Amino acid sequence: MAPLPDEPGEIDELRPVVDSLYAGLDSLPYHDFLGVGPEADGDELRQAFHLYAQVLHPDRYYFLEDEELKAKIYAVYKRITEAYRVLGDPESRRRYEEQRARGAVRLDPTDHARSPRRPEDTITVPAAKKYYSLGVDAERRGDARTAKLNFQLALQLEPASEVLKEKMEKYR
Repeated sequence: MAPLPDEPGEIDELRPVVDSLYAGLDSLPYHDFLGVGPEADGDELRQAFHLYAQVLHPDRYYFLEDEELKAKIYAVYKRITEAYRVLGDPESRRRYEEQRARGAVRLDPTDHARSPRRPEDTITVPAAKKYYSLGVDAERRGDARTAKLNFQLALQLEPASEVLKEKMEKYR
């Protein structure tokens, strides 16, 4: 891969780097986007990411008239950021390496057991979520009457919520 230019004005030097990375969006592994070896970790990843981020950050090319090049820079920058995030996190990297062994190029975020959501995350109405939290607090204090009242108020605001229905079943 060609070396990165130092100045955003060096578009002629930047274009082949961006074109090469852009062409590899669907085929290159993450470490290629950071210009490091497959075993790189820690400081090496951080240094590589900061180098690429400094040179390829889309804000540096905001006034560039070539819209196609701007779009390519943005796409490459997003992939560089994704690569750094995945390779820099041990759990994500482990999952990526497993998926890579099966032929994947990118980490599939759906290919892992999701941690259970907090019950209040399923409540979409902000006021219902507030009453739910107040009800949970009342339960912790042992105040069943206040807990029931808050869960009833939350259920009135979000009647389809299974979480709130389950809470109310405790007080029937």
